[in-house]
Amino acid sequence: MGAGASLEIPVKTENTSASPLLSTPSENSSGYHSNIEDLDTLASMQSQTAQTNQKIMPKRPLASRPSVIIGAVTKQQQEREEELENKNVKKSPELKKVFEGFEQCKKFLLDQSKRNERYYEPLNKMLKDNVTEAFSKFDKDEQRMVMANRLARINFVQALVGYYNFVYDDLDVDGISYGFVDEANQVKEKKNKDPGDHGTLLVLTIREILWNFSDSSHKFSEMISQTDLFTKLVHDLEIIKEEDLQDMADFEDMDLFAFNSAVGILHNCARNPDIDKQIFRDLKVTKLLYPFLRSTVYVKMITLLALGNIVTEEEVSKLAAEEDVIDFLLKAIVKALNAPDRKEHGFHLTELVDGLAAIAQSDTNKSKVVSKENLLATLVKIIQGKVTTEVLACVKLVWQLAFLSANKSAIKKDKELMKTLDSLRKDADYDIKTTANSAWFVLVDQDERLHHEEEMKKSHKKTADTGKAATTPGGKHIMISYCWKDKETVLKIHQILENEGYPTWIDVKEMNKYANLLEGMARAVEEAYVILICFSEQYRNSQNCRTEADYAYAQQKNIVPLKMQRGYKPDGWLGALIGARLYIEFSPHYPFDDQMKKVRDQIKLDDEPPPVVRKPDVPDTTSSAATRVRVWTRSQIDSWITEHKLQGSAFKQVKRMTGEQLEFLYKVMIKSPDTFYRWLEMKLELKTLEDLMKFDRAVQALGKHVSH
Repeated sequence: MGAGASLEIPVKTENTSASPLLSTPSENSSGYHSNIEDLDTLASMQSQTAQTNQKIMPKRPLASRPSVIIGAVTKQQQEREEELENKNVKKSPELKKVFEGFEQCKKFLLDQSKRNERYYEPLNKMLKDNVTEAFSKFDKDEQRMVMANRLARINFVQALVGYYNFVYDDLDVDGISYGFVDEANQVKEKKNKDPGDHGTLLVLTIREILWNFSDSSHKFSEMISQTDLFTKLVHDLEIIKEEDLQDMADFEDMDLFAFNSAVGILHNCARNPDIDKQIFRDLKVTKLLYPFLRSTVYVKMITLLALGNIVTEEEVSKLAAEEDVIDFLLKAIVKALNAPDRKEHGFHLTELVDGLAAIAQSDTNKSKVVSKENLLATLVKIIQGKVTTEVLACVKLVWQLAFLSANKSAIKKDKELMKTLDSLRKDADYDIKTTANSAWFVLVDQDERLHHEEEMKKSHKKTADTGKAATTPGGKHIMISYCWKDKETVLKIHQILENEGYPTWIDVKEMNKYANLLEGMARAVEEAYVILICFSEQYRNSQNCRTEADYAYAQQKNIVPLKMQRGYKPDGWLGALIGARLYIEFSPHYPFDDQMKKVRDQIKLDDEPPPVVRKPDVPDTTSSAATRVRVWTRSQIDSWITEHKLQGSAFKQVKRMTGEQLEFLYKVMIKSPDTFYRWLEMKLELKTLEDLMKFDRAVQALGKHVSH
């Protein structure tokens, strides 16, 4: 959200998402969970992810402790942050004085003896002189990010919000609304101000600082999320909704600072991928903001940009359908592109493109966006303007849109866009170059790699048919795919697997071996025999994570989903990818060691060769030499049903099962009995104890026909 009333700072968002909700996961006391809707889905998904034969390697030396890895990465991040700061100080030495002013303000804010109305005036002046003025003076994005990061690093944010809460409560106001701002404007004109007047002005100064700097740095906005500021902002918006909403629709020249700053801060924090979006949903921010979409064009725009980063995938599809927001944003983008200041209604072109990317979270909206006439040509025109923030926003949007197969075809047909994107893969700007390469991977490289692999398989088959020796490389490791937000749990899992001798690949330890990060990711997927998808809402929202997971799925890798976020239900593209797979939840709700045992069970692979399909004239389902259940004929299944007396109406659904489904059902019974019996109750609707016992014995008997 743009900084201050002028909305001048471009938004640097990273939003991804996916398709509409396909199914709702169920939960059970075992810690295994499932998106299973029916056994047909369950079995078909199992066949798509058949496990590759792999032996566990001998034990290795102990892996690095999670705390060591996290500490090393954190240190690297801090070093990069300080390097950027030093570079800007070298260019603008006066920033040193600014940093000294920040420290002076923080010391004042933390001094408990200064929590008195007598100090409202000097503090307000100090903040304006040292913080607000610095933001205005240093107007380049990088300079503002450096200042915001410095403020976050010295714990200025907590101190500032703490003093804000004190003044807010001391003034005993109902909330910050139009009336409060109007009173503040009148106070400015008073010659003789009392302490309360200075308190009113101080509240607005602090709100302005929080709004401006939260737009400049994810680190700053994350610090805000660790305070109780959101609760007060939501309370203020509730008052504005009750008292001022009608006036906002009627008067274009109304001072909207109270509304803009509240929504702006919420938006700046919501677009931070490291902040849990559930915080905003618990506060019912979506429901609160929705009515403002029917206000003036400006209010609608600021509300829409905020909602785009807060709503769920299902809600964003509904939002686009009901409010026609895609056309609204596209028109604004075209107007901003042709405007001298690259703005429309005060919103910079970069903000508007990022807003469109947020709306394109769902695959339904992706399709709608690409279908709009001249969209791709408009993106090319923006990129050709060579404004770094605008180029980056457009390339991120193309990457986002390319996840949908139909869009991929449409984009690749646009020769001018593909030529432009290809040239950006060698751009001097690191962010543009890496983002362009990621988009190119989804559009082109992934398909080429898959085609090459398919040709290799054909070649292998041809060689084998001629009787010559031929081999295909097996998987070498367990790959862990995750988002950094879940690093503590993920690195603990990695350490345990490494210590037990499992060859494990994780980016923080392996990526430095590759000059090309995408090549490193692709090789890691291709050489994996199993991939642990450590998912959460942040994982689903990450375009990098989706690129990784989609490629794993396209490679038909064995995927084991691990749920990192209690209460999150995998939806959209992630829900589709997980499908009927059982997932293991890692949260304080379940003992960690118990969940690790389930992970080990999932990643142990068969050492036996693939079965030889035989079709005996007279099936013998009691013999240990009988064909494996997964390839049973209908006659063999009927014999099994007769042998175990599963006739009658209670077992009518059993008669329709395939051998592949029966094998998978047996494995579910062994690995997760709670899921198995719950499925019997809900899907087969076995009502009597006798029927349950019959079916239980019948499924157990399948064990001698199942590879273990």
